[in-house]
Amino acid sequence: MQAFLLALATPGIEGETFLVAMNDPFDYVETARYVGERLGIDVIELVDPVGQDFCIDVTKAKYVLGYRPEVDIFSLVDRAIEFRRSGRPRRQRSGYVG
Repeated sequence: MQAFLLALATPGIEGETFLVAMNDPFDYVETARYVGERLGIDVIELVDPVGQDFCIDVTKAKYVLGYRPEVDIFSLVDRAIEFRRSGRPRRQRSGYVG
């Protein structure tokens, strides 16, 4: 949400594209284990023979918008689990298709 609000408030960026993500890369296996622990479920580990790693570069969003990622993957998982357990309804899709 922070990045969207910053983009709305930043003049002269019409037509620009920004990548928005967490600040640090994360390990999918470690994250899956964390989710499994939090939900009390078993995690099945699959071996990826290619094992590709990647990191999303948010430098442009930081420099142009002043974007500063506020959460890490584990905080994001905790928030998602808390939301689902709260019973609050999901937001409805707007139906806008561009």
